[in-house]
Amino acid sequence: MKKSILFLLLTGFLLFQTSAAMAAYIYEIKAGDRIKFTNYNSVSGAGEFTWKADIKDGNGNFDGDFDDYVWQSFCVEKNEYVTKNTVYTVQGISGYAKAGGIGGQDATFALEGGKTLRGDSLSDKTAWLYWNFSKNELSGYSSASPEHQASLQNVIWFLEGEINGLNGNDNTLMTAWLSGMGNWTNEGQVQVVNLGYFDTNGNWKGIQDQLIVGTHAPEPGTMVLLGFGLIGLAGIGRKKLTK
Repeated sequence: MKKSILFLLLTGFLLFQTSAAMAAYIYEIKAGDRIKFTNYNSVSGAGEFTWKADIKDGNGNFDGDFDDYVWQSFCVEKNEYVTKNTVYTVQGISGYAKAGGIGGQDATFALEGGKTLRGDSLSDKTAWLYWNFSKNELSGYSSASPEHQASLQNVIWFLEGEINGLNGNDNTLMTAWLSGMGNWTNEGQVQVVNLGYFDTNGNWKGIQDQLIVGTHAPEPGTMVLLGFGLIGLAGIGRKKLTK
């Protein structure tokens, strides 16, 4: 009986630890990697952007092929611009648009290297839309439709305070897209890729802020706990069989 209780307690503890670790997310690119925009919607001059990344290897070198990671994204800010096939360096991945855009800046956060900046925090509604877009689960959305691409970009700009209103069709689509959101909150599933540089006076010059999704990343400590737990469970089972 005592062994059964111990088994249940240990299993519950491991499940709790594992589920807690699942709140952590990792991203396919990081600060210092390079990207190129190879395509974007000619209707709106914005998303869907196509990005291609050149990621540093273990020795900190690039291969120059820009085939390490490809994805589709959207602008967070309206007044930031890029040029196709120009190489940009990723300055960081955060929960903020660093330049602040038209909607202004509502938070202070630390940048890689210890610098502190003000930025515009990403809204949960924007994150929800992009999370579902990335999974091809955004209701009624078709990437083959330039109008849908333009509408989703406009809705993102509206939610981020970059534009003051939507036309009737965009507003209808936004209502449909957000209808299933419920109490969903962004816990790192969606972040902002910050492109830009510091000028000679140390001031941040934002070039572009784009959306990216992450994948679950169990914490190393949790994996160690899980390993010990499985060993313990195996020991309990062995004693029971050999008793």
